[in-house]
Amino acid sequence: LNVNTIGPLRVSQVLWPLLQASNQGKIANISSLMGSIDDCMSGRSYAYRTSKTGLNMITKILAVEGKDHNITVTAYHPGWAKTDMGGERAPVPVSVSVKGLIGLIHKQDIAQSGRFFEYTGDELPW
Repeated sequence: LNVNTIGPLRVSQVLWPLLQASNQGKIANISSLMGSIDDCMSGRSYAYRTSKTGLNMITKILAVEGKDHNITVTAYHPGWAKTDMGGERAPVPVSVSVKGLIGLIHKQDIAQSGRFFEYTGDELPW
């Protein structure tokens, strides 16, 4: 909870005045499809799922609060990537995930704020 939910909120709160001053601030939260309530079909992983669901709510709240200051806040799912956590069975190379995320974050604007996207650009359900 501290790493996946509270940490990103605290960083956002500390940086908020700078984001407001920039008049084009961006917050890109790295979430997970496992944090989607609508997509929860397999159960398990209670703590991880809950922490990412919390991050998704924080994303939505900050997007609402940032709208008048042109601060965009978006959640991204990096895919099931071949990392220590994802393991060897994961189908997405880290380089592909990162390239997709960087491209999306560069294009992130007020139209995407408060929404949840996969590294491919597909919108995901909350």
